[in-house]
Amino acid sequence: MKALITGITGFLGSHLAEHLLSQGVEVEGITRYPTNGDKIKFHSDFNICRPSSMQLFFQEFSDYDYIFHLASDRFLSPEWIHITNVIGTANLLEAVHNSEHKSGQHPVIVIVGCGEMYGIPPQTVCRDGWVRERLVDREELETFSINSKPEDKLIFKLPITEDFPLNPVSSYAVSKAAQDMLGFQYYKEYGMKIVRARVFDITGPRCHQSLLPSGIAKQMAGIEKGRNEPEIKVACWEYSRDYTDVRDVARALWLAATKCKYGEAYNIGSGMVRTVQQVIDILRMQSTAQFEIVQDRTMMHPNDIPALVGDCTKFYKKTGWKPEIGFAQSMGDMLEWWRSKL
Repeated sequence: MKALITGITGFLGSHLAEHLLSQGVEVEGITRYPTNGDKIKFHSDFNICRPSSMQLFFQEFSDYDYIFHLASDRFLSPEWIHITNVIGTANLLEAVHNSEHKSGQHPVIVIVGCGEMYGIPPQTVCRDGWVRERLVDREELETFSINSKPEDKLIFKLPITEDFPLNPVSSYAVSKAAQDMLGFQYYKEYGMKIVRARVFDITGPRCHQSLLPSGIAKQMAGIEKGRNEPEIKVACWEYSRDYTDVRDVARALWLAATKCKYGEAYNIGSGMVRTVQQVIDILRMQSTAQFEIVQDRTMMHPNDIPALVGDCTKFYKKTGWKPEIGFAQSMGDMLEWWRSKL
């Protein structure tokens, strides 16, 4: 068996490569930068943002049983986010489609989306004992984010199932939703073997510092070493997310490729909701750092999603997958990784 990973040197891509190797899969990867490896063949001379480059790649390399599409950007300008994530995905799928006619190879393609694609979940509003369902405007969401006891108590209808409408509220989430829809289009139009994985928040060692809870762990490691002031800055400690360790996600993606139905979308996550405050508390128990928690409202954004957790029953039933790495272990491993980097 042979697999290709786009974005192989990224956070999830590197862990997925390790897991596939442990399963006896031959692994190759597309990356932007020249990279050497003993067990993995890296391709750095091809660019998913250029259609001709992808066509050339699959003319030369087309004997893959599985393709995991992880290459994406989230911290660049909106223009480059969409060029990389949307145009890049279209280039990849079109090149694979064309190569299938020539090579006769029909790889399983896993397109990896995110929980943010769903946007702010449907909510009910409770006031004076009455519960009614309606849209909530931005000002009310900011009130919820800052004030623990707003006049209107927002009750989010969670967890989110795959049949919830996609309602992305950031450039990155819009681009990931477009990737998901492109995957469905190529499945319906050409019968390609495409699985759409919608992965909720991923955490663990090697996670980018701009993502929670990794940013908190980095601050904590910096305090331990005396490099940071004794305070942890957060946008809001009430935000809640569904966190899954990256090593469990890598295992889930392999099961998605080998057991899931083509054309279908599957939520992947722990099914557990944790607030920023709970993240800090768990990390604090594993750290020697002494600090205060400080809210920095400049870190807040109008399109922040206050609560996001997925219903992953469909994926659980199809594959038998369940997270194996506990949240405390995941946080401890990530904190230890940041200690080694600072």
